Amino acid sequence: MRKELFFLLFSFFLFGAFFGGAYFFIKFSLAKEKKNFVSCLKNKGIMVYLKKGDHFSEKQLEILKDFENFPMVFCEKNFCFKKGIYKVPTWFFPKGSLLKENVISCEKCTQLSPTAKCETFCFEKNDQGDYLIAGVLSLKELEEITNCKIRFYGKD
Repeated sequence: MRKELFFLLFSFFLFGAFFGGAYFFIKFSLAKEKKNFVSCLKNKGIMVYLKKGDHFSEKQLEILKDFENFPMVFCEKNFCFKKGIYKVPTWFFPKGSLLKENVISCEKCTQLSPTAKCETFCFEKNDQGDYLIAGVLSLKELEEITNCKIRFYGKD
């Protein structure tokens, strides 16, 4: 009886240690991956402009809520207008950013599809040569456009 009890307790201990270890390994791997994704975006100078209370900005924030120190700016008063940002959310990619070839200009977008609203994979260039993409982007789309890798897409 004692051996059986010992075996049972030892089995529970091993089971708990295995699954507990797996849980913490996955949790910390995801945390590191998220941190690396944010670092990659920051290193490339990529950020998103949002406005508090805006429906689409709230949708973008929901996608980004699990990321610490995500590069974002909240538009207040005329701040965004002065930067050439008239719609939120707008993703900012500095001049010289390597955007994938499948990102096309809004002019070309509307030529291909007159109903295009330039919300995904369409960009505009501002006077400084920076790229602006208006609209909510999923993590998968961000990965595709920026080449910043993340395997965990969360809630998009």
